[in-house]
Amino acid sequence: MRYIFYQTKTKYTNTGDALINHALINILRQYGSLRANCSSEIPEEFLSRLGIRAEEKVISNSEFAFVKSVVSCAIKARKQGDQVYVFSGPGDMYGGGLRLVVRNFASGLLFPVFRLFGVKIVRIGRSVGPISKLMALSERLRCTFLSHYYVRDTLSLERCRDMGIKKVEFSPDLSWIYDADHPKRVNHTNTVMVNLRNSIFDDVHEEFIEATLRRCEELLEQLNSALSGRMKVCVAYQIAEDQEFSRIVFDRLKTVYETEYIDHQMRLDELETCYGCVDFHISNRMHSLLAGYKYGSMPLALIDTQKHVKIAATFADCDLREFMFDIYEPVDSRQVSELVCHREDLLQKLFQCEQDQQARIVSTLEYVFSQESTEK
Repeated sequence: MRYIFYQTKTKYTNTGDALINHALINILRQYGSLRANCSSEIPEEFLSRLGIRAEEKVISNSEFAFVKSVVSCAIKARKQGDQVYVFSGPGDMYGGGLRLVVRNFASGLLFPVFRLFGVKIVRIGRSVGPISKLMALSERLRCTFLSHYYVRDTLSLERCRDMGIKKVEFSPDLSWIYDADHPKRVNHTNTVMVNLRNSIFDDVHEEFIEATLRRCEELLEQLNSALSGRMKVCVAYQIAEDQEFSRIVFDRLKTVYETEYIDHQMRLDELETCYGCVDFHISNRMHSLLAGYKYGSMPLALIDTQKHVKIAATFADCDLREFMFDIYEPVDSRQVSELVCHREDLLQKLFQCEQDQQARIVSTLEYVFSQESTEK
């Protein structure tokens, strides 16, 4: 018997984070009995979005209580010959202020305790951006006690190895396995969605904002031309922090195009409805780009290709460069024309890419759970 404890702590206001956590939870159920951290500090609405079942909830008032549940299970499992796992990790790691470093060191103190009781610790689905030297040190020490560590793009892989994390490996972004069985289609509605954020990380710079808006307008102009002037626009947002900027985008576009505004954060259960009504979606949000195609909409990544490395590296890893536009370079009209004229073939390429990435994720998990009596 396998018991799989899942650390659900993440950015609760981000539908993209809900998406990748939901995807991982669903596939982990195939390998054992799931136990999810449902401590009082995690919003109930977020837990509901993840689809965690009543019998899977570990309800606690603190992180210590969750740790106690893991250790108690591990003690019983050792007597019965069962295995216990702790899974965590989907999301980003960047920066490295003192508070973040201290928290990283503190959480890492739990890992040797888990390992002492035979618990296997797995981190999967993470990107590693630019981080401070002290943050890198804390991460390297934490990783000493991990059983498996997987990042979701090759640039993160390179960064981890440069930090001295030897056991790190690559496994694709978990969004590839979200709603994997949904019937594939190609939309034809003459509508383009715009779903943008105003920064790459947390620092807002006017230069970035103006470059993003200017290039978005240029890209829309090219799309409108390719669609024979019949284009409509829909402005939306997938994370609560993007609401204000989405309104700015809407106000800027509504005077030029017939424009609709979705006036609330898109939820997981609305993604099919929203993306299923648009031909293309322009975004600099990773999980907008990797969700919309599932419902027939072509992703157009409007990014700083040098600094927005999470998206740039993921698209490059998957040979999807034709879907990327750099905010500091003029839009290539030929590229836009190719995307519009060959959208059927290009979306089929994305669908095939999804299958390939799903196979790699499954292969990763098969390997993790095949190591029942050994450590990597």
